[in-house]
Amino acid sequence: MTDPGRPHVAEGTTNPVGRLLLGSAVPALLAVAALTVIALPFGLNQVTSSLVGGGMAVLALAVGPLLNQLCRNLDPPMVLGIVVLAYCLVIGLLGAGFSLLNDTTWLSGNFAGIGVLVVTVAWAVGHMRAALKLRQPLYLHDESTAGR
Repeated sequence: MTDPGRPHVAEGTTNPVGRLLLGSAVPALLAVAALTVIALPFGLNQVTSSLVGGGMAVLALAVGPLLNQLCRNLDPPMVLGIVVLAYCLVIGLLGAGFSLLNDTTWLSGNFAGIGVLVVTVAWAVGHMRAALKLRQPLYLHDESTAGR
């Protein structure tokens, strides 16, 4: 029986990280698709640039939640080492990617930058929405014992 004065709380899940990852990745991928459609009239280089920027952002943002999903049953010191190593690897790969793309003539920096920005915003909004839907109470206050 639910109390009309209490906010609805979602039932617990056995895989909250997976829900957060899915809730973040789907809006980000939809944002990349929408940006690609918007970039179509501007030319193939702009479409490719928006895909490159959006793809790099999705890959960089997905590493943390994927590692959390894969390593959630390991010891915390081990997870910390894996996460720090993965962070350094992502930063190194992004640096290498930007270095390789620096001298290309087909890359439109404006569309690549917009791709990164749009994906990052969509990822953050999707993550917040998924976290709100996932919310689980830490403390349940029983009204019968509230005044004791």
